[in-house]
Amino acid sequence: MDKSTLMATILVAIPIFVPFFAPEIVSGFIDYYVIIYALLIVAISAILAMLIYLGSEGERRYLMLSISANLFIFAVGSCSAYFSVGEIELEYTKAYLQLVEQISSSPLPLLFFIGLYFPFFVYGVWKLSKEIAFIKLSDLSAGLIIAAIFVALIVLGIGRSSYPPEVQDLYFVSLFLDTVLIFMFTILVKMFFETEARVYFLIIVAYLVFWFIGDILTISGLTYMGIPTAFYGVALVSILSGLFYVYRRDVGIIAYKQLVEEKEKISEEFRATKEIQEVLGILNRMLRHDVKNKLQIILGYVEAYMAKRDDSYLQKVIEAANEINKYLDRIREIDAAISAGNEPLKPVNVRKVVEEVLKTYDIPAKVQGSGIAFADDTLYSVIDNVVNNAIKHGKTDKINVYINRVEDEIEIRIVDYGVGIPSEARKKIFEGYNITLKERTGLGLYIVKKAVERYGGRVWVEDTKPKGATFVIRLKTPPKK
Repeated sequence: MDKSTLMATILVAIPIFVPFFAPEIVSGFIDYYVIIYALLIVAISAILAMLIYLGSEGERRYLMLSISANLFIFAVGSCSAYFSVGEIELEYTKAYLQLVEQISSSPLPLLFFIGLYFPFFVYGVWKLSKEIAFIKLSDLSAGLIIAAIFVALIVLGIGRSSYPPEVQDLYFVSLFLDTVLIFMFTILVKMFFETEARVYFLIIVAYLVFWFIGDILTISGLTYMGIPTAFYGVALVSILSGLFYVYRRDVGIIAYKQLVEEKEKISEEFRATKEIQEVLGILNRMLRHDVKNKLQIILGYVEAYMAKRDDSYLQKVIEAANEINKYLDRIREIDAAISAGNEPLKPVNVRKVVEEVLKTYDIPAKVQGSGIAFADDTLYSVIDNVVNNAIKHGKTDKINVYINRVEDEIEIRIVDYGVGIPSEARKKIFEGYNITLKERTGLGLYIVKKAVERYGGRVWVEDTKPKGATFVIRLKTPPKK
């Protein structure tokens, strides 16, 4: 609660305590004082609720209508009961008993009394039914624990009561309905606790809790100096204070589904940002160390050529420039591997891609099986990088590729029979470590990992018996039309 709201709440609440600390001020018109104060708070609250309603859309409008309806029913019902009693007793217990007996015996006040709960009940049921798929066990548990506490208080309060049976019955209905609503809105508070929207549900919970306390004190006979009226007053002030707060801050209400989608969007943006930082880190190492060093070597060759006019230095310059060009091609591969929006995924014939890759290598190779995966043209680079790694770094003398369907995925097993990969190195081989310009170790497998992840697939490495490594790639099959 900000300072402005706190100060406004204190100022509005001060009149509640005047009868307790300065009774002589209102001793001659205490009955009028109470009803006028209550109606004034209700009127201001209703105006705020309607202002918020007019400046809102969607769910916030529904809640403001619910609050406005509750306040209207409260105002009309209170006036109906108050003015139908006639002369009111000055002693609190007797005066309140007069009002309760009037409500329980007259159809119109009783109708307003029961109707007081209807707007909140309708909104609560509608909101919970809308969010039911997202209610967690912890949310339900919080509501049940609070409800159990209030049920226990009801039992104790009714047990202590000395009021007539019809009055006890009326209070039991009131307290029971309060508990049901507190249970419903506690669940909503717990669900939306991490959002500003929680303040709306806290407003209603606070209102109901303070009103409940006033009723419990009254039915239990704890009415010294009219203490329950203070809680009824605080209940009304909590509505006004809450509405003032949300009016000033323009707090919105969203569906939990929107909240989940927003969290997923933020999580995806964070993942993408982290991935970009990771790629930038790798590119920084590549450009700052390897490419820069190679450029310095080229400059050295050029200087040597200028001094000696030996054409062999020009040849070395050309070779170094070609290496840098190949390195820059790999950078383009990284971009293709992680750029999810550049090319839509489509059905790809995996066997055809594998066979095209193997044609470019002069090594015995065998392909078994076939399948259609949901990928794009970068799949060629994925297979090529794995095969290239097996030949250059695995020192294999042959390669076998097995393509199978495993449930709703296509599995590609690329088997080599080279030196293998130590178990302690397997966690790092896909992470872009140990990248050098000369060997380009790690960069190809990093590209493999990023492309496969973009396809929604998985990649890992296993041992080949008796020696070698098997790279396993799992890709999704195209969605059914």
